[in-house]
Amino acid sequence: MTAVPWDTLHHAYGSAADVPDLLRALASADEDVRGEAHYRLRGNVYHQGTRWEASAYAVPFLVALADEPSTPERSLVVDLLRLVGLGDLDDRALPFAGFPSFGEDLRRRIRELLPAFYEGEVEDDDFEVMDLAAQVWAADAYAAFTPNGEVFRRWLGDPDAEVAARAAELLAWVPTTPSIVADLIAVPDGDGVRASANLALGHLTGEDPVVLARLSGQLSDPSPMIRWSAAVAVALRTRPDVPPPVRRLLEAERDPTRPVTVPGWQRPLAGFMALALTPPG
Repeated sequence: MTAVPWDTLHHAYGSAADVPDLLRALASADEDVRGEAHYRLRGNVYHQGTRWEASAYAVPFLVALADEPSTPERSLVVDLLRLVGLGDLDDRALPFAGFPSFGEDLRRRIRELLPAFYEGEVEDDDFEVMDLAAQVWAADAYAAFTPNGEVFRRWLGDPDAEVAARAAELLAWVPTTPSIVADLIAVPDGDGVRASANLALGHLTGEDPVVLARLSGQLSDPSPMIRWSAAVAVALRTRPDVPPPVRRLLEAERDPTRPVTVPGWQRPLAGFMALALTPPG
């Protein structure tokens, strides 16, 4: 952590020199200390959906903290990692094609303008550059997030079910590999983690009869969360030619008054079921 020049980087409130201590505080045995660190990091390296210059640098340390079994409340660290790495992206952006690339000239101009930005003295002609800064920093945070697919795969088998379920959702945002697909297929049956893995498989692209077979085998599961998530995933992968039994299941069981939410995913399952019945495009 000391190798990062935090005092030369910026977050939402200025110098990022406070970030290392806040990251260390996430591992504190004191619940109040951890809570304060979470609160402040959610306000400075992730601020209402915006990432900042220091955000990308925080990502690998959040991954390491979440990967350490002794870290308290690891699922909250994983949640913070998602916010910093992905911002407010949700399933509507899946499958995710990534951010555009940005040249060094733009990056250099952003760095030049940062002091004036924090002093509230940006000239009118430079507002467009600072608007692009948020996109550059989001792209950088995502670039720091995506190489961690192997770590997220390992979390699928975590004894903390919340961590495992969140890991399944994270895998929908990194480059798909055969190993990722195989691990999502292999998640054991059971409510939260299996349902999250189903939704992740539903959002991955590519023809794969093994995936469809795994999902189809859960359509009669006694758990509503499992059969609904499996039906959603099959529908997402087969639209507009959703198999009639899957369509009937979704139409018969969709109930907006039951806001069942799969761990790691923002949209209630009833919303996913309605989306799965909507023709793409």
